[in-house]
Amino acid sequence: MQLVLARYGSVPQVARFLFTAPFQQFCRGEAVIVTTNRGEELVQVLETTSTSEELETTGEVLRMATQEDIDRMEQLRSNAEQQFIEWSQRIRDWGVQLELIDTEWTLSDRLILYVLNGRDAETTRLALLAAANGFGIVHVQPVNADGIIPLETKSGCGTGGYGKGGCGCKH
Repeated sequence: MQLVLARYGSVPQVARFLFTAPFQQFCRGEAVIVTTNRGEELVQVLETTSTSEELETTGEVLRMATQEDIDRMEQLRSNAEQQFIEWSQRIRDWGVQLELIDTEWTLSDRLILYVLNGRDAETTRLALLAAANGFGIVHVQPVNADGIIPLETKSGCGTGGYGKGGCGCKH
């Protein structure tokens, strides 16, 4: 298995990406296009490696980034910076109890709003308000001092600990 360790995102994340192109090598610092749960993104290669282990990956390397990709990403970053103030004002106007700390566009034209908060009803509310006000699907990504706050894995019966105990969960 060929893997690329790469950095991506306005709030930097480091992840492994699978690549299957024969005889393809990437050098530290090169830009490549990958798939993530957020769509296509431009990432910076940190390291390439081969392994026989089955390691979890975030996505797949699609190809080397072209100058067109790099130019487009620069334009998207500029757009995100310009839209930051607008989104901060919307959040205040809508009465959402979140603090916007950054905005980002992916190459797949997905808007990501980075907010200082845990995953709670306010993050969902912001995404719903954005959609209801004609902004389409907006990814609201909570962050803290340690970086991205990951989705919690759910287990149990779905009652959130408030069930009657008949499901076999440890409430």
